[in-house]
Amino acid sequence: MSSNRLKIQIVGRPEDNEDVRFDDFLNQLTAVKKALTEVDRVVTNGGESVYYRVVDLNHSSTAAVVLEAVPVNQQEADNSEIVLEKFLTGISLIQAQKVAPDDFDYNVLQALKQITTPVGSKIAEMIFSSNGTSVPLSNGFAQSIDNLIGLEVEVKSSKPLEGGLLKLSELRGVAKGALGNKSTEEYLAELRDEW
Repeated sequence: MSSNRLKIQIVGRPEDNEDVRFDDFLNQLTAVKKALTEVDRVVTNGGESVYYRVVDLNHSSTAAVVLEAVPVNQQEADNSEIVLEKFLTGISLIQAQKVAPDDFDYNVLQALKQITTPVGSKIAEMIFSSNGTSVPLSNGFAQSIDNLIGLEVEVKSSKPLEGGLLKLSELRGVAKGALGNKSTEEYLAELRDEW
């Protein structure tokens, strides 16, 4: 598969013979589009540099759609491969290491979380593939994002807030010093008691 293409496989629930319900299919694709747009915003520092074409759509064993990322403006840099790579790398890091890329802010994390919310309840499985790399979403992905976002919302910092939020890279340093040997839950409980 070309490096500017993203294959999205969605497996429906067993009671539906693993066929995806139409509403769930549309909701998932809308959530993926939102997440890709947020990653694109991070890559370009605020803009939207790529759009997506559906270049393949099938249902041989699972519902699958292949998107091709295309530069919005042919005269500017082609970020299509970078956006897709960052999307997959971000999901992989959050799942495997429970950390997000430094430039993933609250909006990116929220958009990624929306993709995984239905996994396990409305759909059985979702898999992203690009350039020889496949990333299945785990049921614990949304919880990993909640843990990252939870710290962002609860931790106090003396740094000025940009747009009302700390960047995760700034937050990691603040949280690391604040937590010490405590678990995130213990630390957050102490903060709530102080407030």
